[in-house]
Amino acid sequence: MDEWMKLTDNGGAYIRRGSVLRIPKSPKGTFDWYPDAYTDFLIFDPAKDGVYGLMVSSGHKSGMTYLIFPSESKGNNAIGLQRAWLIDNWRKWVYPDGTPDEVWIRGPKSIDSLDAD
Repeated sequence: MDEWMKLTDNGGAYIRRGSVLRIPKSPKGTFDWYPDAYTDFLIFDPAKDGVYGLMVSSGHKSGMTYLIFPSESKGNNAIGLQRAWLIDNWRKWVYPDGTPDEVWIRGPKSIDSLDAD
């Protein structure tokens, strides 16, 4: 999964750390703290019981931990975040004003593939 695809498209059962979620700002405006039309979040491993978290990776809040997922998000296997769990729990854990079908995802990228501007 090197290119952007919809989170709800079939991209495998698990999402690896280093993947990026691109979430559009909701027109409902509950979270007006972010001025851009989209916010990127990095799925990261906080070295806490095999669970994953989201870190803001764009804009003025880059580098801030947004949340740490609960242990049930990993299922019986700690190879990644369960895609189905994330979709089913989107409004509770990630963004109550958005829906997972609006979210884009891409896998980890090599630093050599990123623009140097």
